[in-house]
Amino acid sequence: MNTDMNECAAKTYHLELSPLFTDGMVLQRNRPAKVWGICAAGESVHVSIDDIEATAVADEQGHWQAVLQAHQAGGPFVLEATTANDERVVALDVMFGDVWVLAGQSNMELWMGRVATMFPGEIESANDTNIRLFAVPQTFDFVQPHRDLPGGTWIQVGRDDISGMSAVGYFFAKQLRQDIGVPIGLIATAIGGTHIEAWMSRNNLESIGCLPKDFDRLVQPGYVQREQQRYADYERQYMADLDEADLGLREHWQSADFNDADWPTMSLNESRRPELRASGAIWIRKRIRVPDEFVGKPAQLRLGTMVDADECYLDGQLIGQTGYRYPPRNYDIECLPEECTLAIRLLSFSGQGQLTENKRHVLIDTEGRQFDLDSLGAWHVMRGCTMPDRREQEFFSHMAVGDFNAMIMPLTGLSVTGVLWYQGESNAHAAPGYARMLAALIQEWREVFERADLPFLFAQLPNYTLEPDCDWPRLRDEQRKVLALRHTAMIVTIGFGENNDLHPLDKRSVGERFALAARSVAYGEACESMGPLPVRAVRTHNAVIVDFVHVAGGLQASGDVEFDILEPGGTAYHATAVADTVRDYAHVCIPLDQDIALRRGTVIRYGWSNAPDLTLWNDQGLPATPFELLIQ
Repeated sequence: MNTDMNECAAKTYHLELSPLFTDGMVLQRNRPAKVWGICAAGESVHVSIDDIEATAVADEQGHWQAVLQAHQAGGPFVLEATTANDERVVALDVMFGDVWVLAGQSNMELWMGRVATMFPGEIESANDTNIRLFAVPQTFDFVQPHRDLPGGTWIQVGRDDISGMSAVGYFFAKQLRQDIGVPIGLIATAIGGTHIEAWMSRNNLESIGCLPKDFDRLVQPGYVQREQQRYADYERQYMADLDEADLGLREHWQSADFNDADWPTMSLNESRRPELRASGAIWIRKRIRVPDEFVGKPAQLRLGTMVDADECYLDGQLIGQTGYRYPPRNYDIECLPEECTLAIRLLSFSGQGQLTENKRHVLIDTEGRQFDLDSLGAWHVMRGCTMPDRREQEFFSHMAVGDFNAMIMPLTGLSVTGVLWYQGESNAHAAPGYARMLAALIQEWREVFERADLPFLFAQLPNYTLEPDCDWPRLRDEQRKVLALRHTAMIVTIGFGENNDLHPLDKRSVGERFALAARSVAYGEACESMGPLPVRAVRTHNAVIVDFVHVAGGLQASGDVEFDILEPGGTAYHATAVADTVRDYAHVCIPLDQDIALRRGTVIRYGWSNAPDLTLWNDQGLPATPFELLIQ
């Protein structure tokens, strides 16, 4: 369906349902459900499903919207829309259940196929057709909100290929199906790399003083298209120049019979080698004797992640390539010979070329047996060429307002149970103020979905150390502050992350923790939705006492609990609460020397690092959030 709100119906006079209302969809149970589409201006539309009927009249632009009365969970049903002119459209296999919006950036978007190595067989064994997902087409518009979506289809677990389905969403829905039992519909709106500002309206950002100063350039006619073309031309030329300059391509360093005996050597985990620092092409080679049990069989080569791009060759034949830094390099090999030469052409665009530290490098066969390549000793390495750094690309879908206009506004009025939000990595470089933006986003989305008490559950950022300049502790604390809004919950994901990977694979634990929070916030169950949250820190004569809520039956400690106390001006103290003094209480007493007179403005911190060791929990096994609190 055309998304231009001004021209759509002027050129379209036949009856259509919005792409949201198509075969296999899930309508929200127990709440009035809006259904919409287009037809000839002024035409009356009759909508029915099961024993519910509603009518609507198309406006001057042909847009119509009917409101169906609430219906209990169940199905399948046929959703039908008709006009007096005998036009008829239907959506088959429609269920009533609970609809959840999946929003944010790459860790919400991360698909089942990416986590398959951690959860082997999950995709193949998944068979619950009452878990369904609609992926909102990824598009943006900086100028105006869209009335509808340009397309999209519903996919069903157990019927369709789910390798592209959000892994967080899948495991969340799988757990909810066990806990709640009704059909679950997921509306996926996440885009990797997006800043929170991309999911907010211009008016909203202006009202809180967060609209980027250079935003007006984005609304200039033709600007985005010109810049996209300009960069595409530049990138094409840069890569051509790199290939032409690369001595390794000219001399066929990927071939099995190339002699690399005089090359320097390195371990695959030596990411700080000077040979890798400058931009350009670096070649890494190894002659391998394959174990007998692998010979003649298919296998997968797993090399972890790299910065930035790579091509991988087996005896001169390309077996896989990846164009950017984040995906794991998992390359299939049809048949392993007795001996072979592996050659990696590593392409660095920002002078930071590396194979990510502490990743395993293995061959794994179809039976799960592994051959550890790191045990083979040093690899040969040689630079093929040096290039200037490649100019950074502007990703317009990451920028303020655009995704809100094109992907969220078309959902206006859709009845949903709640929102799952996993975002913040792209804002960690400028974390202060994130709480203000997230709170404003939540309020705005509650208006979009026409529900003031809409449950909004969000993931706090996990452990991660590869980008130490990003202020993940501050971003986490900004997220914590948003819990001042009602009908929200924050799940702590520290422990589910991977210190050396922005995209940790354990999305099952994340999804299940989201489901636990949903049971409390959205479904009203008497269960603990979160781990311990601090509410105040008070100085006594010889201690600082921190009070907590969400302790369930009482606090627990898996070890001594470490804190940092910082005075204005930089004076810092390290303090410890011994594990045995914490158990079963709703507060932590942190001993402090009586001679220490804390100045006004002193704060106490817990878990304040990119990858903290969390030792404070409640008795439900949920960890306390990292925090910074002003000491009273």
